[in-house]
Amino acid sequence: MKRFFLLLSFLCPLLLAQSFDIAILEAMKRNSKIKALEQEIEKLENDSLVASKWENPTLSIGYNTLYLTNPSYRDDAMQSISISLSQKIDIAGKKNLESQKISLKKQIKILELKALKKNIIKELKIRAIRSYQDQKRIEILKSILDNILLFKNQINASSSDFPLDGIYKMEILETKIKLRIDQYRENQKTQMIEFNEITFQGDQELGTQPTFEKNWNGEYYKRSYEFLIQKYKEDIENENISLAKRSFLSDPTLSVGYFHRKKQQDFISLGVSFSLPIYGKEYFMLQSAYKQSQIVQNATLETQNRIQAKIKKLLNTLEQKQIELSLIENNLLPNTKKLLLLYQNNISTSKSAMGAYHQALNDLLDAELLRIEVSGSVLIAMAELESIGE
Repeated sequence: MKRFFLLLSFLCPLLLAQSFDIAILEAMKRNSKIKALEQEIEKLENDSLVASKWENPTLSIGYNTLYLTNPSYRDDAMQSISISLSQKIDIAGKKNLESQKISLKKQIKILELKALKKNIIKELKIRAIRSYQDQKRIEILKSILDNILLFKNQINASSSDFPLDGIYKMEILETKIKLRIDQYRENQKTQMIEFNEITFQGDQELGTQPTFEKNWNGEYYKRSYEFLIQKYKEDIENENISLAKRSFLSDPTLSVGYFHRKKQQDFISLGVSFSLPIYGKEYFMLQSAYKQSQIVQNATLETQNRIQAKIKKLLNTLEQKQIELSLIENNLLPNTKKLLLLYQNNISTSKSAMGAYHQALNDLLDAELLRIEVSGSVLIAMAELESIGE
């Protein structure tokens, strides 16, 4: 854990104009996909309330036994004026299940929203890491240029004749380094443009260093957004099974009517109607719900296996890269610097030391760049792990 903090202090002290956290908030506020998901969540919340409500009652007004040739209301025993009210009753609680299904869909959208935000943060952090990597590479290349300048001063101050090929090699190395510096500066500009594109900034620079969550235990996959979404999908299919079972009992319609008759006494009618499940539709709906539930369960198992493998790969990358980083910092870099200093001190007295000095200078450059590359791989793996879940 201590190495992580040392790593962060090495690669990510982005002491620039605008706060990284503010840039993230700006990206969240203006991202169209986030706005669309937020609107979908609000819609599903309303849909859930709609699904929980019973159907409206039906009001009917009638004139019974109407004679078209003489439509007036007469003293006919068969004629009546009626008013009736009918209501479909959710006796099996299907409305509540439908509402719960939509609520589960809303929870899925909430997780999709969280995953999208985490992915945006990951993209910003990766761009910040790569930008800072390029900045450190530029600093390393400039330090190598300082060593080349020191070499030139030693050559000029020495009365000895040095091999021209060695001098030319140094000139070639100096030119290559300058070209690489220009390339890394261009990479920095590209990273900055992409960063500002995500955050909807103008020419603002990256903010302060990003921080990382590091709670990635063996059960971390259970907190991944993709896995949690699959579990909610399983819950939805369970609700579908319950609905299919309850479909065998249809919702009855209860009706009550009042009939007014001029010739005879008024009367009230009561009625109940419901459908009979005699053609097998409900049975096949239930079997289909069971099959769909099995399909989703298989998808959940596949998702769990894939996420666990991804987490293991990233954790393995962290472990291996930390070992490499330790070897670079504790062995490769110190010995390369010692060797360079040894040849540097002997360059004015030994012509044969020039070629060795040139090689040591290249070795130091490669070692420094390798350290930056390995450190960046660790931080990018951490950003990938952090984006997986809660």
